[in-house]
Amino acid sequence: MTKAIICLLPCHSPNRPPLGLASLKSFSFHKGFDIKTIDYNIKVFNNSENKELWKPENFFPWTNKAGFKNILSKISSELDRIIQELLEYKADLIGFSVFSTNKITTEYVISGLKSRGIKSKIAVGGPQIRKDIDAFYFIEKSIADFSVYTEGEIPLVDILKDKKRPRGTIIKEHDNIITIPPESPKKLFSPDFSDLLNNKYLQSNTLPFMFTRGCPNRCAYCEERTLFTKLIFFDSDEFGIFIKEAKKSGIKRIIFGDSQINPSKKVFKIILNILSKHKGFSFEGNIFASKWISKYDIKSIKRCGFNVLTVGVESGSPRVLKMMNKNISLFKIFFLAFWCKRLGIKLKMNFIIGFPTERWSDFFLTLLFIFIIRPLKPIISPIASTCAALSGSDIYKNPEKYGITMLHTLYFRSHDNDYRIRFLRMKIFNRFLKILGY
Repeated sequence: MTKAIICLLPCHSPNRPPLGLASLKSFSFHKGFDIKTIDYNIKVFNNSENKELWKPENFFPWTNKAGFKNILSKISSELDRIIQELLEYKADLIGFSVFSTNKITTEYVISGLKSRGIKSKIAVGGPQIRKDIDAFYFIEKSIADFSVYTEGEIPLVDILKDKKRPRGTIIKEHDNIITIPPESPKKLFSPDFSDLLNNKYLQSNTLPFMFTRGCPNRCAYCEERTLFTKLIFFDSDEFGIFIKEAKKSGIKRIIFGDSQINPSKKVFKIILNILSKHKGFSFEGNIFASKWISKYDIKSIKRCGFNVLTVGVESGSPRVLKMMNKNISLFKIFFLAFWCKRLGIKLKMNFIIGFPTERWSDFFLTLLFIFIIRPLKPIISPIASTCAALSGSDIYKNPEKYGITMLHTLYFRSHDNDYRIRFLRMKIFNRFLKILGY
């Protein structure tokens, strides 16, 4: 295959260009293929008079057919235009990046393409296309020719090379569904955003980047270890290329999508050493409240250009943190907040409401923690969501360990809470934060 398009449909965040598409374009180019990447999500967003549909609190209707039917009445003309445009490209391969929020949109567009006699091969990949979610669904229903259930670089290149059994894919052969084992890329290249920079994103002059892919932690609610089969790091040369291209494009801010910028002391020092050589940018990223993190480390982060950090606190209850396998100390969170305030770094805090073993006493400890730490002025969103049993998480794989008596991604029931209780706690949590002025 020589002509390929990889695209992203709504709904997805309109804040900045999608890193996944840029990474696939770069990797394919280094393997001899020049693919086209299109962010249809931002195009539809910019043309829409109903931009509230892209707010996180309004994502749910995109994920169910009843809600999508109402949305379709507002964006159908845009989707029909996309279908016509993809037909006119006459590509050998059309790939779709699929999330829970654009799965139904993707099905709609593929169906429209097939009803008009599309001859291109269809591939789907992304977080929603995993073996334990929808990877088999897209093949069983003959919606796609390839389901990429792992990291997309190796499978995409194999498909472009016309390999009969691309690594990391699920395909159909003579009515038999075949799963081909995956393989992680040995090297990652600087993402290529050249197809995407002409779009108007909400966060102007901003690009995403990831130094590391994967996470060394084993938090019970997280599924990142399922998404990435091993920990991979960018080398300094590739980051240098990225920075050079970013400067040419007038980029001023880089947001790191790594689970944490400090997966270990060694990696943390390497990252800071690389960043210290590239001035003229402001940075934002996630930090893990590791026991070894010190005031000196936060000062080093500040000197490198970080002005926003995000830390996952998740709960103010030590008992719940232990069940989460979240190896942090609430005292370290206090110190981290204090250091950031003194150094002028904005510190965002994330919380999870309704972990399976969370009791009312644990929930009120979280509210107390927020009240006590409030003078240090952390940023906490007053629009929280409840805990989900993600299919790749330990919660989902070992429900009995967490007292879950009825397993479901959103509506699971445990000995300590059910969806109604979690929803009530979420409303109390959000209301409490608004009373505090968040």
